[in-house]
Amino acid sequence: MQDLPRLAKCAHGFVRIAAKTKPMFPAIFAPAARRTEITQGISEMSAAETSDDYTRVIVRSNLWRVVRCKSDMQYIVQRRTKLADAKTPWVGVAFILNESWLPAVILRPSEGIPPDDAAALIAGLSP
Repeated sequence: MQDLPRLAKCAHGFVRIAAKTKPMFPAIFAPAARRTEITQGISEMSAAETSDDYTRVIVRSNLWRVVRCKSDMQYIVQRRTKLADAKTPWVGVAFILNESWLPAVILRPSEGIPPDDAAALIAGLSP
């Protein structure tokens, strides 16, 4: 009789599981010491959207900036945190899918952007 492949349920349906395979995500299944080793290399390769040295900043004014996300799916309006030693110096305040919506979101009073900073951000956006 033929051995049937083992199947596992996942978000995309059923996938075949080989008998002797390594896990797809070694950082998740590795022991804690090895997990740190694996994830440390990943964080060093790419700057986080919340870091000061993020390369995809579109415009910045004082404590506010607009960045493009890593996957080119959205724009993020960010506010600088007051803590100098914070792990995430920039915090996302608004997430916008369309560039033409940026001025309206920046001017929205609920975002809390001071008028002079809002004017500078809008002036720095591409026409």
